[in-house]
Amino acid sequence: MPYYIELSDLNDFGRLACALEHVPLVSLSLNLINEQILAVEGDFMLGRPIMFYVKNRKNLNGEYLAYRVSGGQEEVAIVDYVSSPTFSYSPIINIHTFPFAITRKAKTRPRSGYKGIRLRDLTSLFKVCAYKSYDEPPIPLLLFEHEKTKKIVIGAATTLSESDDFYCFYYIHLDSVPSNPFVRYSSQKPDQPSFSNKLDEHGCTYLKVIKLASSHPLVNLDE
Repeated sequence: MPYYIELSDLNDFGRLACALEHVPLVSLSLNLINEQILAVEGDFMLGRPIMFYVKNRKNLNGEYLAYRVSGGQEEVAIVDYVSSPTFSYSPIINIHTFPFAITRKAKTRPRSGYKGIRLRDLTSLFKVCAYKSYDEPPIPLLLFEHEKTKKIVIGAATTLSESDDFYCFYYIHLDSVPSNPFVRYSSQKPDQPSFSNKLDEHGCTYLKVIKLASSHPLVNLDE
């Protein structure tokens, strides 16, 4: 049975499924207690898939989720066909019956979730996410307010070594929620990484920021 984690809105879902991906992720359209949702598989924990989802509050129907960044603005839509090369398209698979229900049990935190490792700065976090991304899409940064500390957390679930035998969530604290959906960084400049709404600055590497609807249920931050 998967773990389910809700995203903030459709823009975050489109960014997760399409932005900076060599091939957009497949979107699943299914029913959640009489409400339609869109979901993508994002990771694995203890052999169980982690599904990130967003509620389709407007009950939009279509065959593809279209996404692009143009002029510093994100555009996300659900469309019937592929019509423009300026968009990335995530194919929508319409599920009639799903073998794994979204229940309280599916959402509960496992006994051993991601172990939080706090880093000193955004540069270190960026390097953790981009280190293994030469041939693969960069790891998304997850943004949320921690339910206990009420601090703004941004981080990513990953490992630094193939021999790591436990799940880690590398993170830092932010003073406020950033308004821009990407982080840019250049290893050839002394500047710190910064939040950006564009993806076209020459010589920069980008990470996408995905905002969760609430605190990450699988992250244990013992501070």
